Amino acid sequence: MKNLIFIIIFSIYFFNVRFKNLPPGAILATVLLIVPLILKIKNIKLPYSKRANPAFLILILITIISIISFLNSNMDEFFGFQLTTYLWISSIVIPTIIYNLFQKDEDVLKLLIGCGILNSIFIILMFISPGFKEIYNGLLETPTILDGVDQENSINLRNIGLSGFASYSTGVLQMIFSFIFLLHKKLKGDHLFVKDLFLLILFIISGMLAARSSIIGVVFAMFMLFIFFGILPLIKLFFLLSTSALIFLCMIYLLLPENLSNFFITWLSEPFTSGLKTASLQVNKEMFNIDYTMFSLLGEFRWFDDNSRSNYFMHTDVGYLRILLALGYIGLFLFLILNIYLALPIRNEYSVFRFFTMLYLILILFKGSIISDAFQIYTLIFTSIILEIKQINKYHEKKFNDQPC
Repeated sequence: MKNLIFIIIFSIYFFNVRFKNLPPGAILATVLLIVPLILKIKNIKLPYSKRANPAFLILILITIISIISFLNSNMDEFFGFQLTTYLWISSIVIPTIIYNLFQKDEDVLKLLIGCGILNSIFIILMFISPGFKEIYNGLLETPTILDGVDQENSINLRNIGLSGFASYSTGVLQMIFSFIFLLHKKLKGDHLFVKDLFLLILFIISGMLAARSSIIGVVFAMFMLFIFFGILPLIKLFFLLSTSALIFLCMIYLLLPENLSNFFITWLSEPFTSGLKTASLQVNKEMFNIDYTMFSLLGEFRWFDDNSRSNYFMHTDVGYLRILLALGYIGLFLFLILNIYLALPIRNEYSVFRFFTMLYLILILFKGSIISDAFQIYTLIFTSIILEIKQINKYHEKKFNDQPC
Protein backbone atom coordinates (compact mmCIF):
# COMPACT_ATOMS: atom_id res chain seq x y z
CA MET A 1 0.00 0.00 0.00
CA LYS A 2 2.81 2.39 0.92
CA ASN A 3 4.54 1.73 -2.41
CA LEU A 4 1.32 2.47 -4.32
CA ILE A 5 0.90 5.77 -2.46
CA PHE A 6 4.46 6.78 -3.36
CA ILE A 7 3.88 5.79 -7.00
CA ILE A 8 0.77 8.00 -7.12
CA ILE A 9 2.52 10.99 -5.49
CA PHE A 10 5.60 10.71 -7.69
CA SER A 11 3.38 10.30 -10.77
CA ILE A 12 1.65 13.57 -9.85
CA TYR A 13 5.13 15.13 -9.75
CA PHE A 14 6.53 13.63 -12.95
CA PHE A 15 3.46 14.43 -15.04
CA ASN A 16 2.67 17.70 -13.22
CA VAL A 17 -0.96 16.70 -12.70
CA ARG A 18 -3.11 19.77 -12.01
CA PHE A 19 -6.22 18.96 -10.01
CA LYS A 20 -8.89 21.63 -9.71
CA ASN A 21 -8.28 24.24 -7.01
CA LEU A 22 -4.87 22.75 -6.14
CA PRO A 23 -1.30 23.90 -6.92
CA PRO A 24 0.58 22.48 -9.93
CA GLY A 25 1.34 18.79 -9.49
CA ALA A 26 5.10 19.28 -9.25
CA ILE A 27 4.70 21.67 -6.29
CA LEU A 28 1.91 19.66 -4.64
CA ALA A 29 3.86 16.41 -4.82
CA THR A 30 7.07 18.06 -3.57
CA VAL A 31 5.24 19.36 -0.49
CA LEU A 32 3.65 15.93 0.13
CA LEU A 33 7.04 14.23 -0.18
CA ILE A 34 8.78 16.66 2.15
CA VAL A 35 6.41 15.64 4.99
CA PRO A 36 7.84 12.09 5.49
CA LEU A 37 11.30 13.59 5.12
CA ILE A 38 10.65 16.01 7.99
CA LEU A 39 9.54 13.10 10.17
CA LYS A 40 13.05 11.65 9.90
CA ILE A 41 14.86 15.00 9.86
CA LYS A 42 17.55 13.83 12.32
CA ASN A 43 18.59 11.11 9.91
CA ILE A 44 18.47 13.08 6.66
CA LYS A 45 21.48 12.47 4.44
CA LEU A 46 22.57 14.73 1.62
CA PRO A 47 23.72 12.80 -1.46
CA TYR A 48 27.13 13.96 -2.55
CA SER A 49 28.89 13.23 -5.80
CA LYS A 50 31.86 14.96 -7.39
CA ARG A 51 30.31 13.89 -10.67
CA ALA A 52 27.35 16.24 -10.07
CA ASN A 53 29.37 19.27 -8.92
CA PRO A 54 30.07 20.74 -12.40
CA ALA A 55 26.36 20.30 -13.26
CA PHE A 56 25.35 22.25 -10.15
CA LEU A 57 27.87 24.97 -11.05
CA ILE A 58 26.27 25.28 -14.49
CA LEU A 59 22.82 25.49 -12.87
CA ILE A 60 24.10 28.32 -10.66
CA LEU A 61 25.39 30.13 -13.75
CA ILE A 62 22.02 29.65 -15.50
CA THR A 63 20.30 31.12 -12.42
CA ILE A 64 22.64 34.12 -12.47
CA ILE A 65 22.00 34.61 -16.22
CA SER A 66 18.25 34.48 -15.51
CA ILE A 67 18.54 37.22 -12.89
CA ILE A 68 20.72 39.43 -15.11
CA SER A 69 18.42 38.87 -18.09
CA PHE A 70 15.37 39.77 -15.99
CA LEU A 71 16.96 42.97 -14.66
CA ASN A 72 18.04 43.89 -18.18
CA SER A 73 14.63 43.29 -19.79
CA ASN A 74 12.27 45.59 -17.86
CA MET A 75 9.66 42.82 -18.11
CA ASP A 76 7.18 41.67 -15.47
CA GLU A 77 7.11 38.03 -16.59
CA PHE A 78 8.30 35.65 -13.89
CA PHE A 79 8.02 32.30 -15.67
CA GLY A 80 11.81 32.23 -16.09
CA PHE A 81 12.22 32.25 -12.30
CA GLN A 82 9.53 29.59 -12.00
CA LEU A 83 11.42 27.44 -14.48
CA THR A 84 14.72 27.98 -12.63
CA THR A 85 13.00 26.98 -9.37
CA TYR A 86 11.65 23.82 -11.03
CA LEU A 87 15.14 22.96 -12.31
CA TRP A 88 16.57 23.20 -8.79
CA ILE A 89 13.68 21.14 -7.37
CA SER A 90 14.15 18.47 -10.03
CA SER A 91 17.94 18.39 -9.74
CA ILE A 92 18.43 18.57 -5.96
CA VAL A 93 15.25 18.46 -3.86
CA ILE A 94 13.47 15.42 -5.34
CA PRO A 95 16.66 13.32 -5.78
CA THR A 96 17.51 14.06 -2.12
CA ILE A 97 14.01 12.97 -1.06
CA ILE A 98 14.36 9.76 -3.09
CA TYR A 99 17.81 9.12 -1.60
CA ASN A 100 16.44 9.36 1.95
CA LEU A 101 13.10 7.58 1.52
CA PHE A 102 14.37 4.52 -0.34
CA GLN A 103 17.32 2.48 0.88
CA LYS A 104 17.52 -0.02 -1.97
CA ASP A 105 18.40 0.98 -5.53
CA GLU A 106 15.93 -1.59 -6.83
CA ASP A 107 13.10 0.07 -4.89
CA VAL A 108 13.90 3.40 -6.55
CA LEU A 109 13.90 1.91 -10.04
CA LYS A 110 10.66 0.00 -9.35
CA LEU A 111 9.06 3.24 -8.15
CA LEU A 112 10.02 5.07 -11.34
CA ILE A 113 8.88 2.20 -13.54
CA GLY A 114 5.59 2.16 -11.62
CA CYS A 115 5.03 5.83 -12.45
CA GLY A 116 5.52 5.10 -16.15
CA ILE A 117 3.20 2.08 -16.03
CA LEU A 118 0.47 4.06 -14.23
CA ASN A 119 0.54 6.80 -16.85
CA SER A 120 0.60 4.19 -19.64
CA ILE A 121 -2.59 2.66 -18.26
CA PHE A 122 -4.30 6.06 -18.04
CA ILE A 123 -3.20 7.02 -21.56
CA ILE A 124 -4.55 3.83 -23.14
CA LEU A 125 -7.74 3.65 -21.04
CA MET A 126 -8.61 7.29 -21.70
CA PHE A 127 -7.89 6.83 -25.40
CA ILE A 128 -10.23 3.87 -25.88
CA SER A 129 -12.85 4.88 -23.27
CA PRO A 130 -14.35 8.37 -23.76
CA GLY A 131 -16.47 7.83 -20.64
CA PHE A 132 -13.47 7.21 -18.39
CA LYS A 133 -11.67 10.15 -20.01
CA GLU A 134 -14.59 12.48 -19.30
CA ILE A 135 -14.85 11.42 -15.65
CA TYR A 136 -11.12 11.76 -14.94
CA ASN A 137 -10.69 15.03 -16.86
CA GLY A 138 -13.52 16.43 -14.75
CA LEU A 139 -11.11 16.33 -11.79
CA LEU A 140 -8.43 18.36 -13.58
CA GLU A 141 -7.85 21.97 -14.49
CA THR A 142 -8.62 22.62 -18.16
CA PRO A 143 -5.26 22.76 -19.99
CA THR A 144 -4.29 25.93 -21.84
CA ILE A 145 -3.91 25.32 -25.56
CA LEU A 146 -0.83 27.15 -26.82
CA ASP A 147 0.59 28.07 -30.21
CA GLY A 148 1.50 25.08 -32.34
CA VAL A 149 -1.12 22.81 -30.78
CA ASP A 150 -4.09 22.04 -33.00
CA GLN A 151 -7.43 22.52 -31.21
CA GLU A 152 -9.16 19.53 -32.80
CA ASN A 153 -6.10 17.40 -32.20
CA SER A 154 -6.13 18.34 -28.53
CA ILE A 155 -9.85 17.57 -28.10
CA ASN A 156 -9.93 14.31 -30.02
CA LEU A 157 -6.51 12.89 -29.33
CA ARG A 158 -4.50 14.62 -26.65
CA ASN A 159 -6.79 14.85 -23.60
CA ILE A 160 -5.38 11.61 -22.21
CA GLY A 161 -2.96 10.49 -19.51
CA LEU A 162 -2.57 11.48 -15.87
CA SER A 163 -2.05 15.15 -16.75
CA GLY A 164 -5.19 15.21 -18.91
CA PHE A 165 -3.18 16.51 -21.85
CA ALA A 166 -0.64 14.26 -23.55
CA SER A 167 1.83 16.26 -25.62
CA TYR A 168 5.29 15.52 -27.01
CA SER A 169 6.76 15.94 -23.50
CA THR A 170 4.50 13.15 -22.20
CA GLY A 171 5.81 10.90 -24.95
CA VAL A 172 9.39 11.78 -24.01
CA LEU A 173 8.80 10.89 -20.35
CA GLN A 174 7.08 7.61 -21.27
CA MET A 175 10.02 6.53 -23.41
CA ILE A 176 12.56 7.55 -20.75
CA PHE A 177 10.65 5.39 -18.26
CA SER A 178 11.06 2.56 -20.78
CA PHE A 179 14.83 3.23 -20.66
CA ILE A 180 14.67 2.88 -16.86
CA PHE A 181 12.80 -0.40 -17.22
CA LEU A 182 15.58 -1.78 -19.47
CA LEU A 183 18.21 -0.43 -17.06
CA HIS A 184 16.52 -2.19 -14.15
CA LYS A 185 16.36 -5.53 -15.96
CA LYS A 186 20.03 -5.25 -16.93
CA LEU A 187 21.19 -4.39 -13.41
CA LYS A 188 19.26 -7.37 -11.99
CA GLY A 189 21.00 -9.63 -14.49
CA ASP A 190 17.64 -10.93 -15.67
CA HIS A 191 16.77 -12.32 -19.06
CA LEU A 192 14.00 -10.54 -20.93
CA PHE A 193 10.92 -12.74 -21.02
CA VAL A 194 7.86 -12.24 -23.22
CA LYS A 195 6.02 -10.49 -20.36
CA ASP A 196 8.90 -8.01 -20.11
CA LEU A 197 8.70 -7.27 -23.84
CA PHE A 198 4.96 -6.70 -23.53
CA LEU A 199 5.62 -4.22 -20.73
CA LEU A 200 8.10 -2.46 -23.00
CA ILE A 201 5.41 -2.42 -25.71
CA LEU A 202 3.04 -0.80 -23.20
CA PHE A 203 5.51 2.07 -22.83
CA ILE A 204 5.96 2.32 -26.61
CA ILE A 205 2.22 2.38 -27.40
CA SER A 206 1.50 4.95 -24.70
CA GLY A 207 4.41 7.08 -25.89
CA MET A 208 3.25 6.96 -29.51
CA LEU A 209 -0.34 7.79 -28.50
CA ALA A 210 1.03 10.88 -26.74
CA ALA A 211 3.12 12.10 -29.69
CA ARG A 212 4.52 10.86 -33.00
CA SER A 213 7.90 12.33 -32.07
CA SER A 214 8.14 9.50 -29.52
CA ILE A 215 9.48 7.41 -32.41
CA ILE A 216 12.89 8.88 -31.53
CA GLY A 217 12.58 7.38 -28.06
CA VAL A 218 11.42 4.08 -29.54
CA VAL A 219 14.58 3.92 -31.66
CA PHE A 220 16.76 4.72 -28.62
CA ALA A 221 14.94 2.08 -26.55
CA MET A 222 15.73 -0.47 -29.23
CA PHE A 223 19.39 0.56 -29.20
CA MET A 224 19.46 0.10 -25.42
CA LEU A 225 17.72 -3.25 -25.77
CA PHE A 226 20.38 -4.38 -28.23
CA ILE A 227 23.29 -3.06 -26.12
CA PHE A 228 22.02 -4.66 -22.91
CA PHE A 229 20.52 -7.92 -24.18
CA GLY A 230 21.67 -8.59 -27.75
CA ILE A 231 19.89 -9.16 -31.05
CA LEU A 232 17.43 -11.96 -30.14
CA PRO A 233 15.22 -9.91 -27.76
CA LEU A 234 15.21 -7.12 -30.36
CA ILE A 235 13.87 -9.50 -33.03
CA LYS A 236 11.21 -10.75 -30.59
CA LEU A 237 10.25 -7.15 -29.81
CA PHE A 238 9.79 -6.34 -33.52
CA PHE A 239 7.46 -9.32 -33.93
CA LEU A 240 5.43 -8.68 -30.76
CA LEU A 241 5.25 -4.94 -31.40
CA SER A 242 3.95 -5.46 -34.95
CA THR A 243 1.32 -7.91 -33.72
CA SER A 244 0.31 -5.67 -30.79
CA ALA A 245 0.06 -2.61 -33.05
CA LEU A 246 -2.28 -4.41 -35.46
CA ILE A 247 -4.49 -5.63 -32.61
CA PHE A 248 -4.58 -2.15 -31.09
CA LEU A 249 -5.54 -0.55 -34.42
CA CYS A 250 -8.38 -3.06 -34.75
CA MET A 251 -9.54 -2.14 -31.25
CA ILE A 252 -9.53 1.53 -32.22
CA TYR A 253 -11.81 0.83 -35.19
CA LEU A 254 -14.16 -1.21 -32.98
CA LEU A 255 -14.26 1.01 -29.88
CA LEU A 256 -13.97 4.57 -31.17
CA PRO A 257 -16.39 6.61 -33.29
CA GLU A 258 -15.56 6.53 -37.01
CA ASN A 259 -14.53 10.19 -37.20
CA LEU A 260 -12.10 9.80 -34.28
CA SER A 261 -10.60 6.52 -35.50
CA ASN A 262 -10.12 7.95 -39.00
CA PHE A 263 -8.56 11.08 -37.54
CA PHE A 264 -6.12 9.01 -35.47
CA ILE A 265 -5.10 6.72 -38.34
CA THR A 266 -4.49 9.76 -40.58
CA TRP A 267 -2.50 11.48 -37.84
CA LEU A 268 -0.41 8.38 -37.10
CA SER A 269 0.29 7.48 -40.74
CA GLU A 270 1.09 11.01 -41.94
CA PRO A 271 4.88 10.74 -41.35
CA PHE A 272 4.95 7.57 -43.49
CA THR A 273 2.75 8.95 -46.27
CA SER A 274 4.10 12.52 -46.35
CA GLY A 275 7.69 11.99 -45.16
CA LEU A 276 9.50 15.30 -44.68
CA LYS A 277 6.40 17.15 -45.88
CA THR A 278 4.50 16.30 -42.69
CA ALA A 279 2.55 19.39 -41.63
CA SER A 280 4.01 19.66 -38.11
CA LEU A 281 7.54 19.21 -39.44
CA GLN A 282 6.99 21.93 -42.01
CA VAL A 283 5.77 24.30 -39.31
CA ASN A 284 8.87 23.60 -37.23
CA LYS A 285 11.17 24.12 -40.22
CA GLU A 286 9.55 27.48 -40.98
CA MET A 287 10.18 28.61 -37.40
CA PHE A 288 13.93 28.31 -38.04
CA ASN A 289 13.66 30.84 -40.92
CA ILE A 290 14.51 33.71 -38.63
CA ASP A 291 17.09 36.48 -38.38
CA TYR A 292 19.51 35.14 -35.78
CA THR A 293 21.07 38.57 -35.29
CA MET A 294 17.89 39.52 -33.40
CA PHE A 295 18.98 37.35 -30.47
CA SER A 296 21.16 38.89 -27.78
CA LEU A 297 23.76 37.43 -25.45
CA LEU A 298 21.44 37.46 -22.43
CA GLY A 299 18.00 37.25 -24.07
CA GLU A 300 14.81 39.08 -23.12
CA PHE A 301 13.68 36.79 -20.29
CA ARG A 302 10.37 36.12 -22.02
CA TRP A 303 8.64 32.78 -22.64
CA PHE A 304 5.14 34.06 -23.40
CA ASP A 305 3.62 37.00 -25.26
CA ASP A 306 1.56 38.05 -22.24
CA ASN A 307 0.81 37.06 -18.67
CA SER A 308 -2.13 34.91 -19.76
CA ARG A 309 0.43 32.46 -21.24
CA SER A 310 -1.87 31.84 -24.20
CA ASN A 311 0.85 32.39 -26.81
CA TYR A 312 4.58 31.70 -26.91
CA PHE A 313 6.85 34.71 -27.29
CA MET A 314 7.48 35.38 -31.00
CA HIS A 315 5.00 32.54 -31.70
CA THR A 316 7.68 29.86 -31.72
CA ASP A 317 7.56 26.62 -29.75
CA VAL A 318 10.97 25.36 -30.92
CA GLY A 319 13.00 24.69 -27.79
CA TYR A 320 16.30 26.16 -28.96
CA LEU A 321 14.63 29.36 -30.16
CA ARG A 322 12.66 29.78 -26.94
CA ILE A 323 15.84 29.45 -24.87
CA LEU A 324 17.58 31.93 -27.16
CA LEU A 325 14.73 34.43 -26.77
CA ALA A 326 14.60 33.99 -23.01
CA LEU A 327 18.25 33.60 -21.98
CA GLY A 328 20.22 34.51 -25.11
CA TYR A 329 23.24 32.80 -26.59
CA ILE A 330 24.96 32.48 -23.21
CA GLY A 331 21.96 30.74 -21.65
CA LEU A 332 21.62 28.36 -24.59
CA PHE A 333 25.34 27.58 -24.48
CA LEU A 334 25.13 26.75 -20.75
CA PHE A 335 22.14 24.44 -21.27
CA LEU A 336 23.96 22.61 -24.07
CA ILE A 337 27.09 22.23 -21.94
CA LEU A 338 24.96 20.92 -19.05
CA ASN A 339 23.23 18.33 -21.23
CA ILE A 340 26.42 17.18 -22.95
CA TYR A 341 28.23 16.91 -19.60
CA LEU A 342 25.43 14.75 -18.16
CA ALA A 343 25.50 12.51 -21.26
CA LEU A 344 29.20 11.62 -21.09
CA PRO A 345 31.28 9.56 -20.57
CA ILE A 346 29.74 6.14 -21.23
CA ARG A 347 31.25 3.65 -18.78
CA ASN A 348 28.46 1.51 -17.26
CA GLU A 349 24.74 0.76 -17.42
CA TYR A 350 23.73 3.99 -15.66
CA SER A 351 25.80 6.10 -18.04
CA VAL A 352 24.25 4.31 -21.05
CA PHE A 353 20.85 5.37 -19.69
CA ARG A 354 22.02 8.97 -19.26
CA PHE A 355 23.60 9.07 -22.71
CA PHE A 356 20.42 8.08 -24.52
CA THR A 357 18.25 10.25 -22.27
CA MET A 358 20.33 13.40 -22.81
CA LEU A 359 20.74 12.71 -26.54
CA TYR A 360 16.96 12.39 -26.71
CA LEU A 361 16.59 15.71 -24.88
CA ILE A 362 19.09 17.47 -27.17
CA LEU A 363 17.27 16.24 -30.28
CA ILE A 364 13.74 16.96 -29.02
CA LEU A 365 14.72 20.58 -28.32
CA PHE A 366 14.35 21.04 -32.07
CA LYS A 367 10.63 20.45 -31.53
CA GLY A 368 9.81 22.02 -28.17
CA SER A 369 11.25 23.43 -24.96
CA ILE A 370 11.54 20.11 -23.19
CA ILE A 371 13.55 21.67 -20.34
CA SER A 372 10.45 23.64 -19.32
CA ASP A 373 7.77 21.20 -20.50
CA ALA A 374 9.37 18.16 -18.80
CA PHE A 375 11.97 19.52 -16.36
CA GLN A 376 11.37 16.33 -14.33
CA ILE A 377 13.82 14.59 -16.68
CA TYR A 378 16.63 16.09 -14.60
CA THR A 379 15.25 14.28 -11.54
CA LEU A 380 15.73 10.99 -13.39
CA ILE A 381 19.24 12.00 -14.49
CA PHE A 382 20.49 13.14 -11.08
CA THR A 383 18.84 10.17 -9.36
CA SER A 384 20.72 7.87 -11.72
CA ILE A 385 23.98 9.61 -10.74
CA ILE A 386 23.22 9.01 -7.05
CA LEU A 387 22.41 5.33 -7.68
CA GLU A 388 25.55 4.94 -9.76
CA ILE A 389 27.74 6.38 -7.00
CA LYS A 390 26.09 4.05 -4.46
CA GLN A 391 26.79 1.10 -6.77
CA ILE A 392 30.44 2.12 -7.18
CA ASN A 393 30.88 2.61 -3.41
CA LYS A 394 29.36 -0.82 -2.72
CA TYR A 395 31.75 -2.38 -5.23
CA HIS A 396 34.82 -0.78 -3.63
CA GLU A 397 33.58 -1.65 -0.13
CA LYS A 398 33.07 -5.28 -1.14
CA LYS A 399 36.47 -5.36 -2.81
CA PHE A 400 38.10 -3.97 0.33
CA ASN A 401 36.29 -6.46 2.61
CA ASP A 402 37.29 -9.37 0.36
CA GLN A 403 40.97 -8.55 0.69
CA PRO A 404 42.89 -11.04 2.85
CA CYS A 405 43.96 -9.77 6.25
